[in-house]
Amino acid sequence: MARRIGAIVLMLSITAAVAAAEAPVALVGGTIIDGDGGAPVRDGVVILRGDRIEAVGTRASVRIPAGARQVDCAGKWITPGLVDAHM
Repeated sequence: MARRIGAIVLMLSITAAVAAAEAPVALVGGTIIDGDGGAPVRDGVVILRGDRIEAVGTRASVRIPAGARQVDCAGKWITPGLVDAHM
């Protein structure tokens, strides 16, 4: 019986961890630099889910999903992860 309860608790813990990992994250209020020479987007929002970018734009144009963890990026830049600084 104790083994069965332990297995159920482990399974629920893993399920909760996977669900939390897939919960959206919203980077809010930063200045977005696209890396392609576009104009900076001030007071921007980037929505991340897992390893994907779901949406990018101004706070007025991007809906933040319910339950998303919001990260305050005011005063910061949000840039591409790979930048060729030698060009």
